Amino acid sequence: MVEHLAIRTVDVLRFATIEGARACGLGDRTGSLEVGKAADLVLLAPFGLNLVPLNNALGSLVLAAHPGNVDTVIVAGRVVKKDGRLLSVDVDRVRRLAEQSRDNLYSRVGVGKGWQPDNVRAWTDL
Repeated sequence: MVEHLAIRTVDVLRFATIEGARACGLGDRTGSLEVGKAADLVLLAPFGLNLVPLNNALGSLVLAAHPGNVDTVIVAGRVVKKDGRLLSVDVDRVRRLAEQSRDNLYSRVGVGKGWQPDNVRAWTDL
């Protein structure tokens, strides 16, 4: 049983923000909220069952949050997701293109549209 980790949740947040930006050569433009940098923001809704009780916001963010907790996303000053919904995205078109891509791949390998690997079928059969 691990009794102590040298890494803290604040370290993980830094890895995902400023250190990630630096690793990609973008630390001078993004990764932290500073004058002159791109202010892309991800706002989480803190009331999902996976985040309550919210007595340690940073710990909950790092250890329990998932994409379903994302409420609002602002990129370059433009809101691209609000109230958990993507804006200016044709979701039906995205679904249609994904299905067309799947069908194309299935056709190329010679399987039918309804094909699933045996191990997946076993998980979904009742």
